[in-house]
Amino acid sequence: MLNAIKGRDDVIRRLAETESKKRDEQEELDKLTMGKTTFKSFFKSKEGKENDIKLLQKSIKTCDFLIEEYKKLINFITVY
Repeated sequence: MLNAIKGRDDVIRRLAETESKKRDEQEELDKLTMGKTTFKSFFKSKEGKENDIKLLQKSIKTCDFLIEEYKKLINFITVY
C-alpha cells in the first residue's frame, strides 16, 4: 500500500513537470509564430525558426499524450 502511494506521488510529480514543460514550449511557440524575437531564436535564420516551430509542435503533441497517460495511470494507482 505504501509503495502504491509513493508511486502515485512520483507519477503526479512527473505529470506536473510535463505540464510545466508543455506550458513553456507553448509560450515559446506562440512567440515564434507571432514573429517576436526570443533569446533562443535571436541568432537563428528563418529556416531555423521554422524548424523550431515544427519541433515545438511535435513536442507539445508528445506532452499532450504523456499528460493523458499520466492521468490514466494516476487513476489506476488510486483505484489499486
